[in-house]
Amino acid sequence: MSVTITQRPEYHGYYAKNTVPKFIITTDEVITATLTMQSHTFTASYVPDFDGRIEIDFGQLYGDYIKTIMPNGNSNSVTQSYALIGCQASFTGSNTGQIAYPSGYPWEWYVFNAKLNSDTPFQTWIRQNFLTNQPLEKSTTYDSPEWLTWADADTPAGRKLKAVFYPNTGGNETQLITQKNVGGCFSIDVSYQVIIQLASNLPRYYKGYYDIVLTDTSDNILARQRYIYKERSGKEKYFLFVNALGGIDTLICDGENVLQPETTHNIGRFGKEYCAIDDTDDNREWLQQTGMVPYRWRDWMHEVLTMKQAVSLYNANTNKYLPIVITKSEISMSDNGQLASASFGYIMTEVDNVMADSERAADRSLHASVAEQAEDLIDETLQVTLAFADDGNGGYETEDVTLAATKLYVEFEPTSEKTTVYYSIDGKLVGDFDPSEDTSPVIITKSADESIQFSSQDNVLDAVVVSYYPVTIQAV
Repeated sequence: MSVTITQRPEYHGYYAKNTVPKFIITTDEVITATLTMQSHTFTASYVPDFDGRIEIDFGQLYGDYIKTIMPNGNSNSVTQSYALIGCQASFTGSNTGQIAYPSGYPWEWYVFNAKLNSDTPFQTWIRQNFLTNQPLEKSTTYDSPEWLTWADADTPAGRKLKAVFYPNTGGNETQLITQKNVGGCFSIDVSYQVIIQLASNLPRYYKGYYDIVLTDTSDNILARQRYIYKERSGKEKYFLFVNALGGIDTLICDGENVLQPETTHNIGRFGKEYCAIDDTDDNREWLQQTGMVPYRWRDWMHEVLTMKQAVSLYNANTNKYLPIVITKSEISMSDNGQLASASFGYIMTEVDNVMADSERAADRSLHASVAEQAEDLIDETLQVTLAFADDGNGGYETEDVTLAATKLYVEFEPTSEKTTVYYSIDGKLVGDFDPSEDTSPVIITKSADESIQFSSQDNVLDAVVVSYYPVTIQAV
């Protein structure tokens, strides 16, 4: 009697759901296999075939215990705590008994909420890519929610997510979005209205696109995603899909949206009056046209529309994510031409036929030609001009104003004469700048309820222009 395990997952290896190796056992015994995932245990017995071989595939069990958490509008970051699960297997032979583990440890491995079709092992692939198959150059608008997800299985962990802006004068500017010093799977909001606030200058000084890059602890770039800014038309609808890799992708549809409800009206007669009988289920169903998109997007669109996982409709007016269910799709997209379109139907996940209050209201390479089509970045800052006036003590000062913002962009006309402009927050002197040397704008940070005032001993500067984002728009 003998039991030999000829194939198995690597110890503490990381796998997509469809890439976990089967257990292959050569034996002439009945084998009892036990799989433990967290607190869940499954046991089954297997009889060898005529060649003395047993194949055990646990693939049908993983999907019930791993999932992707969708955003809810309350945070710019989601820790995907259910994105992977640890698995442990043990085997017992009918004669041999407990089968010894190699090197004294059990068969342990990890499974991600992902499906990968690649010659590269999943554990290597996730070190080099975001969890998305969307086009490397993706259009976005001011309202569009954009999320990027990555998995960090390295020891020690320490991924950095950065935004790269491209000034009109050339070069680039890199700003840190977030740094995770622990392993895990994370989804981060990288939409324009969030990321632009990290820039050190106003939007008009940058080209109309930005990159999001993922780096390791040594700042080596592991993955890159480019967003091309497009002005919103007002017809856009934003759909968030859990993609095949367990990440969150946004599909912007500017095509026609048609309400096509399935309704049945039954009536009854009571005495001398007819009345409606509420004995049927009525579904509000919509048909959404995607609008014209590059035909190279068709594989990605097929993926997200057919994954049959979580989907949300984002309402930009209320910052609400409404769970929906895709009911049908028509993806007849030809490669004969540059543009193509698709359509899909959806219903709300809620069984009750009631409107929510919020309802009221790829190509994998970068191209200079695409970047040149980007439109100017929208500027949503508010502005106030503060003029200098004689303070009665031989100096000059502006009005002391309270601006509901945490970051101020102070612009001024450069002067040929050297002078010092001081600024005070809530009456306390905290800094200064020289209009003849310092570059406009000067950035000042403060609390939203604190006031700001500028002063100078010289009558050189007439006024400063203060631009700011109101506190209702929050950065990461």
